[in-house]
Amino acid sequence: MNRIDYQQCPVCQSDRISHKLTAKDYTVSQEKFDIWECAACTVRFTQHVPPIEAIGAYYQSAEYISHSDTKEGLINRMYHSVRKITMRSKQNWVKTAAGVKTGNLLDVGSGSGAFLHHMKQLGWNVTGLEPDAGARENTKKLYNIDALPIHELFTLENGQYDCITMWHVLEHVHDLHGYLEKLKQLLKPGGALLVAVPNYTSTDARLYGEYWAAYDVPRHLYHFSPFPWTC
Repeated sequence: MNRIDYQQCPVCQSDRISHKLTAKDYTVSQEKFDIWECAACTVRFTQHVPPIEAIGAYYQSAEYISHSDTKEGLINRMYHSVRKITMRSKQNWVKTAAGVKTGNLLDVGSGSGAFLHHMKQLGWNVTGLEPDAGARENTKKLYNIDALPIHELFTLENGQYDCITMWHVLEHVHDLHGYLEKLKQLLKPGGALLVAVPNYTSTDARLYGEYWAAYDVPRHLYHFSPFPWTC
């Protein structure tokens, strides 16, 4: 398999990049991957990652909660309990950022569809994009919502969404620049793009180092911080 080895930062194209640490894929492959950092924009990125056509194998795990929606095991049961709280927080963020009580919502990387379902119940017109066929099937089975394959992002009509959400999705996207440009085009004037990503400068990241769960290599292609970066 051909792997992706960056000679420049995938975000800002700077050549001021260097190795920072090596992390292990504990979820699927048990492989180790190097993580590099850009001195120019502060983004970290995973080196030697599988290309987009091969990355799917690294998501094939019954433990991958956003795809399976499983409640088996203590961690997954805790996830479902916490999710009820985070759903309310997300709906408030959407309402505040978009400036409307209801409207058109696009959720990129919609997983098993729980957020789509929650917002639909509140009166929003929802569209979900999800790369995993099993997750799309779960969305239909659990909530009777037809999520679209992720490649259909580039076929959607521009200027139609009041809010676009990416909850811990941007770090998975191979075509980072292409996605962000298309998402900007899809928004209505005054619409909001909400992006949540792990923060490698967080206290838990500093504490656990290479064992920090949110490095999640090779599924996480990029690792962000609150410091300025441009794309």
